[in-house]
Amino acid sequence: MRPLYTVEDNLDFVYDKLFWAWLDMAEDYGDYRVLKTKDNARILNECAGEFFGRIQGVLVEFVLFQMFRITDPKSIGKNRELYT
Repeated sequence: MRPLYTVEDNLDFVYDKLFWAWLDMAEDYGDYRVLKTKDNARILNECAGEFFGRIQGVLVEFVLFQMFRITDPKSIGKNRELYT
């Protein structure tokens, strides 16, 4: 009886995972090298408050709309199951 997976299959799988993980790491390190300069860090710090403030507002709005949706009836008039 032949095994479900052979050693070669497992090695190919592991090699593929390691290869893509290495590429991701190399790309992330390249991004880090670009962002770690003092000028870029200063620009990021200046923009962070505005950016995350906007994200926080969007998230709060999204959560509130989801809460309102829970309390809405499933049908309005003759239309049923408007929210699926």
